[in-house]
Parts: sequence; structure tokens; C-alpha cells
Amino acid sequence: MGNAYAIIASKGYLVERYMKNKAFSLSEMVAIIVVLGVIFALIFPTTMSSFEQRTLNIQRKTFDEKFTRGMQEMRMGGKLALLYPSTDDFVRAMRDYFQIAKVCSNNNLSECFPSGFTAKAIYNDMETARKNFDTSAITDSKSLSNSFSEVGSKVVGVKFSDGTSTLITIKPNCTGPDRTDVNGNIFQCIGYVADANGNKAPNTTGDDLLTNMALVNPFNLDFIIIGDKYWNRDEVGTAKGPYYENDYWLGAKLFCEKKGGSLPTTSQLEKIANLMYGENCKKDSGRECDFSKTKSTPMYRYLLGETNSTASVNNNATNLDGIPVMHLWSNEEYSDQLAVFLAMYQGHWTFYRTVAEQGRSAHLSHYKTICVK
Repeated sequence: MGNAYAIIASKGYLVERYMKNKAFSLSEMVAIIVVLGVIFALIFPTTMSSFEQRTLNIQRKTFDEKFTRGMQEMRMGGKLALLYPSTDDFVRAMRDYFQIAKVCSNNNLSECFPSGFTAKAIYNDMETARKNFDTSAITDSKSLSNSFSEVGSKVVGVKFSDGTSTLITIKPNCTGPDRTDVNGNIFQCIGYVADANGNKAPNTTGDDLLTNMALVNPFNLDFIIIGDKYWNRDEVGTAKGPYYENDYWLGAKLFCEKKGGSLPTTSQLEKIANLMYGENCKKDSGRECDFSKTKSTPMYRYLLGETNSTASVNNNATNLDGIPVMHLWSNEEYSDQLAVFLAMYQGHWTFYRTVAEQGRSAHLSHYKTICVK
């Protein structure tokens, strides 16, 4: 029996000694805590940022669904078919369909909306421009949006019962909110900027702000490209002029005037060309240009897009790199009968004058029209 106790005692001593040898020392514990702290510090901001972005996405989607549903109810009630002479009149009609806590006039918009906010332009996951707004400096739709710049109607602030808020403007006496476009868009005559999380940061489009208006010129140009695209000659048509029965340049000129703008100047076209071709291709640089890089530039996709660019390559003449041969009309004439245009083809771009009977009166498919204002 004595030997048995001795054996058990011996084993207990060995186990205790083993456990002591396996335990962490204080310095080891401190080192582990430091390492875990560093890992946590690296992971936590990314995790929180991802979580906050998901939250903002959900808040934007929720607001968009509620706002659209309210507008659809207004439409079903016949209220969108009415002509509203001012934004104030339209907001008064909204009260029957939305839970509105407060309405702020054009003079005190900051009481209903963040005092400052930022609009970003994103194309192909690239930020091409941003603009900071001082809400107190917004006087009318012209100081808020490019797409409503020709209207100049009042902007009204609306704070909803759930804490979200909007800046709203309308096109006075617009004939279209109830007569939707082909996509069923009920916002043809209504423009808004909405803050999905109240006055909390970051107050930036794409994060907590959503809008159906062009708040920022996407390329920081000092002019706006109307319609965000080019028009083909078939879309533009011709006009009877003093020199040609079917004058395509004159047709393009009148077409842009009907759009509320004009044909671009050569200076404006040069800015467009520089953005389209980037640093790899300068004016008159000949075959040193690498046009294969053009398709990745935001301006190229902005004007042509995936579908348009494919159609252009398939149906029109292309240069050696597969970029559509494109002539863009300028607003300038030369010696009365000739017009100046920007030519982009065969490894370079530059300005040319049309040849009589070949440019202004002949139907060449690669002559395009861009309208600006």
C-alpha cells in the first residue's frame, strides 16, 4: 500500500511539474496580447467600414422604395397628372401621401437638410469629379443640378417623420410626371436629393445620399454635354440651307438648338478629345497614338457606352485599333460653304474643314453630333 501511495504522489508531482512547464510566462502573455491588439487594430476599421457601407446601402434602398411607392400612390390618385406651377404647390400635394414632419422654404433649406454635402461622378468604378455644396447657397434648381439648369425653379426642403430628408424641385407646369417614359420613370419632371440617414455623415452621393439629378459635371468641364452621348446623322437629319438642299451641318446646328444648346466650339471639342484619348494621344501626334487604350477612358464610355461602341465598330468604319472613325461637328463654318469638324481616325485626331459635297451634303455615317450648353 505504501508503494501505491508513493507511486500516486510521484505521478501527481510529475503532472504538476508538466503543467507548470506548459504555462505561459507573464512576458509571453503580454506579447500575445500585443499581437492580438495589432491584428484587431488592422481588421476592425475595415470590418466597421464594410458594415457601415452595408448599412448605408440598406438605408438608401429603403428610402428609395418608400419614396417611389409614395410617388406611385400620388400617380394612382391622379395627383401626378396635374400641372404644378411651383415646387411649393407640388410639396403641398405630397402631404396626402407622405408622412412629412417639416417643410423648409428656399431660404432656410439647412433646417431640413445637411448644411453641406458632396456629389461625386462615378463612371466604370472611377471617380471622375466631385463637387461640394453649401446648402444655404442653393437658391434654385440652377444652383443645384445640371439636368435642371434650364428651369430655375425653387428648391424646397422636406423632412420626413422617419428622420430622412430631401431637397425637391420640379419643372413648373411639366406635362410629364404621369406620362411616363419608356422605362416607366415617374421622375421626368421631379428632381430630388435625399439623405437616407438624416443629418449624419458622410453626406455624400453613393454613400448616404441618393439623387435622380446630375449634381456634378462628370469631367469638370466648363460646359455640359446634353444627353450624355453623340447622335448619328440619321437621328439628327438635315436642313435646307443657302448652299445645300440637304445640309447635315446645318441640320446638326438646328438639332442642338432644339435641345436647348449648341454645337461645341473647337476649344470644347479639343477638351473632349483630350479626355477621350488621354495622355497617350495628343493633337496631331500621328501614329504614335495608342488608341487601344481609348476604350478604357471614362469619356469614351460616357459618350459611346458598351452597346453604342460595339454598334459603331460593327456598322461604321474603324481605324487600325478598332476605334470608330468619328467626325464631330463644331459650330464653326469656314468660307461660308464649309464647316470645321474634329476628326478622330487612323492614329490621330485633329481639326479639318469639310470638302464641299462630301461633308455637309453627303450622308457619311461617321459624322456625329454632340450638343453642349
